[in-house]
Amino acid sequence: MLAKRKENNMITYGIALIEKPGEDGLDKEDLQLLYGLVSGIYSNGSTQVYPIELSAREHESSAMGFITPKAAETLDFDYETSGLHDFVASILDDMEKERKDKHYQFKGIDIYLSR
Repeated sequence: MLAKRKENNMITYGIALIEKPGEDGLDKEDLQLLYGLVSGIYSNGSTQVYPIELSAREHESSAMGFITPKAAETLDFDYETSGLHDFVASILDDMEKERKDKHYQFKGIDIYLSR
C-alpha cells in the first residue's frame, strides 16, 4: 500500500490533486496543502515529489498536484497506459463519483482529489 497513517492519524497520499478550471493554476495555499498530503511534512520532514496535471475529458478543468516517486514508479511513469488519467478524468467528469472524504484508490495508491 502506498499510503501510510502517521501518528496523528493523517494519511500520507501517493497522489494529491485539486481540480481547477481550465484557466486557473495552483496558489501557495494549494501547493502547501498538496505537498503536505504527499510528504507527511507535518510529521516527518521533506520528500521529493513530481508535479502532475490530468485533464478532464468532457469539460474544461484539470486535476493538478503532486505524485510521489514511489507512486509514479508503480505506474511505470505512464499515466495514460496505466489508466490513471482515465480514472481521474472519470471523477472530474461525473459528480456522482465524488467522495466526501476526497480519498480514492487506484492500483493500491491512495489519492486525495479535492474539487
